[in-house]
Amino acid sequence: HGVLPTSFSLGEIARVGSSYISAGLFQEILRKLKLRSVLKQYVRSPIVQDIISQQDDLQDLISEQEKEIIGRQLDGRYKITEVLGSGGFGQTFVARDLHRPGEPRCVVKLLSPVSDDPQVFHLSRRLFNKEAEMLERLGTHEQIPQLLAYFEEAKEFYLVQELIEGHPLRYELLPKPCSELKVIRILKELLEILDFIHERGVIHRDIKPSNIIRRHSDHRLVLIDFGAVKEIRAPAPGEELPQAKTVAIGTRGYIPNEQLAGSPRFSSDLYAVGIIGIQ
Repeated sequence: HGVLPTSFSLGEIARVGSSYISAGLFQEILRKLKLRSVLKQYVRSPIVQDIISQQDDLQDLISEQEKEIIGRQLDGRYKITEVLGSGGFGQTFVARDLHRPGEPRCVVKLLSPVSDDPQVFHLSRRLFNKEAEMLERLGTHEQIPQLLAYFEEAKEFYLVQELIEGHPLRYELLPKPCSELKVIRILKELLEILDFIHERGVIHRDIKPSNIIRRHSDHRLVLIDFGAVKEIRAPAPGEELPQAKTVAIGTRGYIPNEQLAGSPRFSSDLYAVGIIGIQ
């Protein structure tokens, strides 16, 4: 009968163990390389950027993408000079308009479809055109950034808006509370802007101090970032419109329960303004 060995030398054990460790390590490296390749392909997607932001060893993918887009000329006219940031609805950049005297600066917002599916792309295009039309209407208010242009390039969508030179309202909320008089002035100014957009059937859905800019030229407040807006039709007298559920969009701390549950109302924006007053 054959005899099975019942013991191994430490050297043999080490060699076998290291081979398993090496194979496992190699597989992990391959997995990460494949992941990096996929993420790099879709790095402009806000969803992918959220994933990357949670992984320290993938941070360089965003910086690589930012380096690639700086200096890029869009629509043969808008030259990207700075990356402003990214959020749930796209990326924003500062650009120079090469077709205007003095090459003034503007904000370019990139909206990338989340899928290569043709149906998703056509839906994205329809939503993009609708958002552009809505921004065109709202931009007639002097405290809302004006829409300058919108276009499609390489299956990506771009909005060009007026750049508001100023500082976010959040800088004024620290380190000590504002006076009661200043808070009243802030609330009054914000409510006047809301009155304008609500009359046009639009709910902003993401009112917070970082989306309110104190314009340096006249010290007035400007409401920005209309990427989360929802347009609703006002009911006729005696008519009750069904409350269709929608995706919960907003910022924790400023979002009321009904908006969190997917049923935003005009009063949802008022709640956010009230929270800013309390803050």
